[in-house]
Order: sequence, then C-alpha cells, then structure tokens
Amino acid sequence: MLEGGNKINVIPTEAHAQIDCRLRPDQEKAAFLTELAGVINDASIRIEEVLAFTPAVSPTSNSLYQAIADVTQRQFPRANVVPLVLTAFTDSHFFRDLGIASYGYTPFLIPADQQGGVHGNNERISEANVRRGTQMMLEIVERVARRAAVP
Repeated sequence: MLEGGNKINVIPTEAHAQIDCRLRPDQEKAAFLTELAGVINDASIRIEEVLAFTPAVSPTSNSLYQAIADVTQRQFPRANVVPLVLTAFTDSHFFRDLGIASYGYTPFLIPADQQGGVHGNNERISEANVRRGTQMMLEIVERVARRAAVP
C-alpha cells in the first residue's frame, strides 16, 4: 500500500509504503530485514515492522493431515494434497505457536472460470460445493476423533 499526500499538484513531504511479506519457515526475520534494507539502499528510509508472526509450518505426518489426504483422495481421486503457503491471512499462527498443527483446508472444487470471483464482488460457490465440502469436513473430524478415542 502506498501513501503520500492528498493533493495532485503538491509533492508530499513524506511518503509511506506498507509491504506484506510472508517469510518461509526457515527464513530469519533479521536476515530478511537486512536484505530488504540493502535492496532499498537508502539510509533516509526507515523500515518499521507493523505486524509480525513466527513463520511456521505444520507437519504432514499426523492423523489430521492423513485424514485430509484420505478424504480428499476418495472424493477427488486425481487430486494431489500438497502443503503450500497461503496468500491470505489466517489465525493459524496462534495455534502453531502453541504446537497445534493447523491447515488451511478448503474442500471445494472451483471451476477455473469462477476462480476470479474469490474475494471479489459477488463472491459465491455452488450449493453442491458447500454440501460436499461440509460432508468432507465432517468426515475428517470424525476420523480424527475416532483415532483419538482409541487408547
């Protein structure tokens, strides 16, 4: 986000830029900030951290991830379940900081011609997607709960 003045014919005395950066789990914040300062290469520009969370990743070797993969494969046999960095914001970092695995799983099949509507005007998904996705999430929870109940 760029900000600087409110008049079209006046050069602002100050300008601000906010940059949303997502660090990889193996990336150190201090090293990133040093590299960013080097890229900017201007001592008069101040870098200030506005909001930061511990970069983290949840393991894929647990019953929750296995349940997600199994249920997904059953519903969508040609699908690949792979971890990725989400481009959106979630609260999962709070859980990961407590050692709780968290996944941004969305069991919806969005046709390519409708993907532009995600977070756009008139955002929507089909009723069939809502029903199937809800059923898949329930099945995942039931599988994990059954495994947790077994001593």
